[in-house]
Amino acid sequence: MRLDLSDPIWNRLYGPYGVRGVPDRLRRLAARWDAEAAQHLFWEELHHQEDLYPVTYAALPWLREIAPETEPVAEFLAQVLFSARRQGDAAAPFFGLSLRVRDHAHPWLAPEQRLIEADMAVLSGLADWLQAEGDGLAALCLAAVPAGQPELAAHLAGGHAGWHGARDLPIAMRMWADGEDLTRIRAEGAPRSADLAQARVLAEALQTRAPGLSDFLRTYATC
Repeated sequence: MRLDLSDPIWNRLYGPYGVRGVPDRLRRLAARWDAEAAQHLFWEELHHQEDLYPVTYAALPWLREIAPETEPVAEFLAQVLFSARRQGDAAAPFFGLSLRVRDHAHPWLAPEQRLIEADMAVLSGLADWLQAEGDGLAALCLAAVPAGQPELAAHLAGGHAGWHGARDLPIAMRMWADGEDLTRIRAEGAPRSADLAQARVLAEALQTRAPGLSDFLRTYATC
């Protein structure tokens, strides 16, 4: 579901700092991709401290079409996939995408910038889009895992794992990349079945490109 950039709903699709011209930014990126402008869009307008917003989900179908499959793009997508699956309100199919209109009536939004009841059907359509496309986005993140960059490898693999239901494993991989040993990592809590399943999948997928991470994942899944 890709919203027309002239659709009036963009005037109510807010991000971390309200409604700030995301359609114009997407329009310029569609005409000519600019990596620096894209980074600003990703980390200033669509994401803030692991929080996602309605405008994040509205931008994703556009980014899937216009963004090159580069490491910076995959890094952003990995963060979105991990954050989207965070435990939230039952009314939200994904984190930050509640389908209950009152959840969007933030006092820091001007009244004319607040989503209305009729917009909830659009948000539901955006949730359906991500549900359908999420596996492909997760695969893109996994394919972008580089050799010799453990921190980036852990982040990208964490997006894949988080999308597929692992909650502790993405954090464990980041701790491993920061030099923590398995005893310290396991002290944060026992992994769940989804974490162990993803550890096995990722260990196999990354054994050539990221052998150190792959070895950690095998140990994580068996000890």
